Amino acid sequence: MRAVWLFLLLGAPTSAPAQPWSFERVGDLPHSTVMALRQDDRGFLWAGTPDGLTRYDGRRVAVFRARPGQAGSLPSSTVQALALDAEGALWVGTPAGACRLADEAHGRFVCPGPRLDVLDLFEAEGTLWAVDREALWRLDGGSFRRVRGSPAEESGAVRVHGARDGAVWTLRATAGSPTVRWLRYDVARGRLVERAAERVPDQAVGIVTATGRLLTVPADRIQALGWGAERPAVLGTVSTAVAEDGAVWVGSGRGLLRWTTGAVEAVPLPGGSPLSQAVLAIVVDRAGAVWVGTRSGLFVHDPARARFSHLDPSDVGAAAPVMAATTSTDGALWIGTFGGGLVRQRPGRPPEAAPGAPEDALVWALRPAPDGGLWVGTDNGVCRRDVGGRSTCLRAPLARSDGDAFVYALEGDGAGGVWAAGSSLVRLDGRSGAIVRRVETEPVGTPTALHRDRGGRLWVAVEKRGLWRLDERAGRLRPVAVPALAAASVWAIHEAADGALWLGTSDGLLRLDPEAARGEAHAPGLGGSTVYGVVPDGDRLWLTTARGLVRYRPADGALRRFGADEGVRNVEFNRRAVHRAPDGRVHLGGMAGLTTFDPAAFGDDGALPTAVVTRLRVDGPGGTEVYGGAAVRLGPSARALTFEVAAPLPSGGSALRYAYRLGPLDADWVEIEGEPVVRLAGLPPGAYRFEARASRGDGVWGAPAAVAVTLDPPWYRTGWFRFVAAALLAALVVGAVQLRVRAVRREERMRWRIASDLHDDVGSRLASVALLAEHVRDQGALDPPEASQLTAVAQAARGMVESLREIVWFVDPSHERPGSFAARTREAAASLVGPRATVEAPDRSRLDAAPLAVRRDVFLILKEALHNAARHAGGATVAVRIEESGRELVLSVRDEGPGFDPAAARSGTGLRSLRRRAEALGGTLDVASAPGEGTAVTLRAPLP
Repeated sequence: MRAVWLFLLLGAPTSAPAQPWSFERVGDLPHSTVMALRQDDRGFLWAGTPDGLTRYDGRRVAVFRARPGQAGSLPSSTVQALALDAEGALWVGTPAGACRLADEAHGRFVCPGPRLDVLDLFEAEGTLWAVDREALWRLDGGSFRRVRGSPAEESGAVRVHGARDGAVWTLRATAGSPTVRWLRYDVARGRLVERAAERVPDQAVGIVTATGRLLTVPADRIQALGWGAERPAVLGTVSTAVAEDGAVWVGSGRGLLRWTTGAVEAVPLPGGSPLSQAVLAIVVDRAGAVWVGTRSGLFVHDPARARFSHLDPSDVGAAAPVMAATTSTDGALWIGTFGGGLVRQRPGRPPEAAPGAPEDALVWALRPAPDGGLWVGTDNGVCRRDVGGRSTCLRAPLARSDGDAFVYALEGDGAGGVWAAGSSLVRLDGRSGAIVRRVETEPVGTPTALHRDRGGRLWVAVEKRGLWRLDERAGRLRPVAVPALAAASVWAIHEAADGALWLGTSDGLLRLDPEAARGEAHAPGLGGSTVYGVVPDGDRLWLTTARGLVRYRPADGALRRFGADEGVRNVEFNRRAVHRAPDGRVHLGGMAGLTTFDPAAFGDDGALPTAVVTRLRVDGPGGTEVYGGAAVRLGPSARALTFEVAAPLPSGGSALRYAYRLGPLDADWVEIEGEPVVRLAGLPPGAYRFEARASRGDGVWGAPAAVAVTLDPPWYRTGWFRFVAAALLAALVVGAVQLRVRAVRREERMRWRIASDLHDDVGSRLASVALLAEHVRDQGALDPPEASQLTAVAQAARGMVESLREIVWFVDPSHERPGSFAARTREAAASLVGPRATVEAPDRSRLDAAPLAVRRDVFLILKEALHNAARHAGGATVAVRIEESGRELVLSVRDEGPGFDPAAARSGTGLRSLRRRAEALGGTLDVASAPGEGTAVTLRAPLP
């Protein structure tokens, strides 16, 4: 930021009207000596110092120094010359060569050979030229080549280089010599082609400008300015710059001159000013600000700052805080201070403490009297001061019950008198100063501001109780019923052309429709700051606040703050201390004195500030890296990004406001608080667009800068890795499926073989045993006991065949098809119970594809329940029902037989076997029965 050293440079006798020049020192440079200055095409101001190259944007300073041993570094930190080539690139001249700034974000330079002690750099005829102590050099084919015939530089010479008439030329003069020599070089042939000389007229002093002109000024005029130059002669080593208005700024060891057509003026310097030492470089930027590099630092004169002037009452023995201001009928400006009484400034004269003023030191309000006198509201009553300086004061009649008698506000009554408000509200006669009317205010509160509108109505602001209006007939104050004003303090009242009232309040700015008693809040950008004063300016309003001066445009909400960068020294203004003089100038009182400006001087603010992303810093595991450019691709480790933003506006740059958005994450702009630095962390991989823009603070934004940023994902989240992983997974799945299919097929083949062996071999053998036993028995040769035994053998064999068939059914994989279990259930019910059995079962069941053990246990439970029903139901009907609810199986076998009492029945082997199988399935078995009500066996088990 700029340092706060200000120098008010007073006028000196010249042939042109004297005017004040104010120079401010720019702080934070790496060295106090500034040897070269240049503004680039974007607006950045570059300064060459003995300790590096400096870039300044009006807010921050960036320094580029030599880094020994690093590629792309400056060969020396001593920067003696600066230039822009035809493409706008910055060139830097050092004692070790000339270098082009190739990568600003990384601070990398390209330095063509040879190594020259570069004293000067300039661009002419599309080519870059360098000057060392030996000759003139031209950049050609990637290196500098010496121009034939160019002589060595002379010690102590004044030199200027440039282009004219299709050729490159050099003007040279030795300090004190009356002659200027110039050399002309042929660009195409690269050699010296002409020499000439020009003599300074007698009784004159010559100045060689940066544009190659020889200015001549009468010697006596130069001597009258205190420069003491010999005549005829050329001034010693000088720096010059030309402003847009044609004025030439000249600097040397004696200070500064400003030359215009037919006139020259010295920029007066107070004794001991750093500017009175050697001026080494001057540049006038595009905004008209004059930048001066000296051996004692960098200084700037900003004409825009001259729009504001400042008066400090303490300079004349009064107090600095200003509480009131007004202009009397004789044109004198009167200033009321907080503890220092009155200050008067008559036209064309310096300010002075008001002579013979008996008023109290603390002045709250001022009002001009029609006869040239002055009404003064103080902390101890009200006084009427006549044109002779005599005062008549009134106190006791203004006192309230606690004895205080103070006057905060004064307002004309339309008849030559005034209304005075504070400890009371009274109307005073303009001739005698006597009270002619009193309005009771103690039950209401303390009046703080008054306004008499065009209709003659008196509006009264009451501290912390909003706005009130005087009811003339009733002689009392009536509140304005607006909720937003209920507990607010109103400090300023301004009547708009349409009759609406603009109110500066403790809660911000409010627009009041007095007829509809409706209030509308304005200027939300003030952030709730107290508004102490409201000044109209066409379609805009100037607002004084507790945090500085603001210009506001109600139509579109544009709001701009004016601070120290624009020349406003007051950062905190005071209540009611606002005065619009008859000449249109506005006087604003604050804690640091009186700020004065002419609203007419504030027209178009010029081109909008253009944002630039100067740096993208990436914080990763490997440390801090810097990237630049319009498009950046970053590796997987880049997840914390810092963007540095600037809007090159060296004059007034610290007043700029910035906003950013990161697409596609941000739909709206986000304002940047404080320094224009945006830190973003935790960004997922993807493509982003960072945009930044700048505004002067009025809500109107300039063109944004954009940087496309691509964050690469880690290798395990890349597309190729996902493709390979998906392919491998697919291969594994296919392999697993194939292995499973092969295993299933092997299992099916084994089950086919087992089923076939059991059916064809074991089953046929058992059937043969049964047939053979029956055949032997039927021969009749055996006794009855033996025949009975053979019958038992045949029955056992046939039972084993039947059991074997069931096993074969479960083992056979062909039975694992939809509806197979339901068909087997119907077959078993018909076989064991006969036509008395009914079966309800789904055609498709999870049991059809269930593991063999599950199907077998369920079927055996079913079969045992059917056996019991066949034995005990006594010919009654038997109902079989299979249900599936979600993943639960419900199997029930219900008969309408005689039933039994479960409490009296003995649990047999069959029932215990059923329960064990149900537990093996992870389910439960329930047997419900009662005498005469039949029996129901229910299995509940989870389905796989």
